[in-house]
Amino acid sequence: MQLKNLQHGFDTEVNGIAITIRLGAKWQRSIGELIDLWECDYPHAGVCTYNLARCHQRGTAMVIGWWYGRLADVPESLISLEHEESCRTTDGLTVALVRAYGEDVIMNEDSPMVTALVYLRLTNGE
Repeated sequence: MQLKNLQHGFDTEVNGIAITIRLGAKWQRSIGELIDLWECDYPHAGVCTYNLARCHQRGTAMVIGWWYGRLADVPESLISLEHEESCRTTDGLTVALVRAYGEDVIMNEDSPMVTALVYLRLTNGE
């Protein structure tokens, strides 16, 4: 599986635990599943490859858990593990999610369902 970040890297060191918050249930993955970490300069569908000049493989990780619920209910303890350092507060996370998903991402009783994918970073990439 590939985990793509658009226009930001992975701020978690090797052997560090991190999360990424993604809309919906798609990211409820099996414990132990391996993940390729990719940083992309532009949004695109499909699989990243080294042939895409603006995609960079940034390492590997292993799924160690996930949390599913409303965005407004994500525990602060998980937010503090966000793999993008600027997103380790509720305000920072909100800014990033609006950038990624648009203005409809709100932290209140109408907030969308999200998955917080928890992973262990195994290696660095390029």
